[in-house]
Amino acid sequence: MSVKDPATLIESTSTSQRSVDYADPLQAFYAAQGAGWIPYFEAAAKKAEWLSAALLIGVGYRESWLNPKYLSVSGDKGNGFGIMQVDKRSYPEWVSSGEWKDARSCIEKGAEILIAKRTQILDSISHTCTLTSSKGEKVTFIGKSISGEDLVRTSVAAYNCGLWAYYHYSMGNDVDRGTTGSNYSRDVLSKAVMFSGLLDPDRFDFGYRKWYA
Repeated sequence: MSVKDPATLIESTSTSQRSVDYADPLQAFYAAQGAGWIPYFEAAAKKAEWLSAALLIGVGYRESWLNPKYLSVSGDKGNGFGIMQVDKRSYPEWVSSGEWKDARSCIEKGAEILIAKRTQILDSISHTCTLTSSKGEKVTFIGKSISGEDLVRTSVAAYNCGLWAYYHYSMGNDVDRGTTGSNYSRDVLSKAVMFSGLLDPDRFDFGYRKWYA
């Protein structure tokens, strides 16, 4: 998909002129821009050198379509909260605090979670790890060495399915094997390409072009 002239898109997707179709990532992006959220993504991305606003927007889009309704209602059958769909089962105190109703807090928390997933993966390299499936079955594996784009993609997948993403990587499987739709990281990274182009047309590639199909 090619990135169109931003000025044209801003005009055609103006929230003051028409309702937003959040299923369209371009409309969702410009709605988020109009709501003043882009600086929040940019600030949150500064929490880690490897992180980018485009990647965080990609996660947010996959989780909630960047639809502001999720600042007032839950998603994921009552388990996901805010535009980054923070899971109340993993972060009960944060959800109970009500911070999920604030876009900036949601984005900051999403960045923290993604960073934590990456750190967890790095800390598991060469270690024996044990996971418990939803059926109560335990799986043990030794963490495989990981870096670069593989680490980014596995970390993104882990935002959705936890350390199971790293398990699949270590076993030689697709890291998305255990994610929703079996395409979570690939979808997020492909959207990150689009969003990076909208944020800065001169740097459209942003290193994720290989995932963009």
